[in-house]
Amino acid sequence: MIAIVAGVPEELAVLRRRMSAPRDVATSAGRAIRGLLGDREVVLAVAGDGALRAERSLDALLDAVHCSGVLGVGVAGGLTDDLRVGSLVVAASVVSRDGVELFPEPACVEAAARHGACPARVVCAAGLAGTAIDKARLRERAGDGPAVVDLESAAWAESATRHGLPWSVLRVVSDAWDEDLPGFLIRAQRPDGSVARGRVAFGALAVPTRIPTLVRLAKRVRHASGRLADGAAAIMSEAAA
Repeated sequence: MIAIVAGVPEELAVLRRRMSAPRDVATSAGRAIRGLLGDREVVLAVAGDGALRAERSLDALLDAVHCSGVLGVGVAGGLTDDLRVGSLVVAASVVSRDGVELFPEPACVEAAARHGACPARVVCAAGLAGTAIDKARLRERAGDGPAVVDLESAAWAESATRHGLPWSVLRVVSDAWDEDLPGFLIRAQRPDGSVARGRVAFGALAVPTRIPTLVRLAKRVRHASGRLADGAAAIMSEAAA
């Protein structure tokens, strides 16, 4: 059984709809859903955004459910100009906040690449890369080649490794290398890097001109959820073959 984890529910929305025979699974960190994607048994869990939440939730899931591998999915910020919004990427490596480079299961990277994902280095940050200037600084950590930034991938990789499991990460670019995120979204971050969704909604309602921006970002995440589901299905179909 494969554990498929994401930071927020919207990133798993299409995978959840495609699952058959779903049933709840209780863990010490909350609820997960177990079922079938095609002929493959999986467990889907929202591990939370931000590294700390992601690590704790995945540890709890892997302690509660016997899994044979971990696949992290979600959106990410682009760091290089060769990755447009909507690009599907597979982590060729993940660089933690401490600069440690972690390497995923090679077969998963190859399978995702055969189905259109771009292998890229994933650089993990403590919080959202809110401006093009922030992304330029992070790009220096990425070295050559395509790269994205996220918050959770290193935490997922470290948790899977502690449990002796292979892992892989799929991401879809939600904001390009030269694109600033809206200020009200950045201000809604908690100290651990997670985003307080209530603050985001309040920030948009307080200034109605912000609502179209929020709708545009939500639309990108919905589109990303479909691309992530297709990529995950491709990886699992090859692994099962």
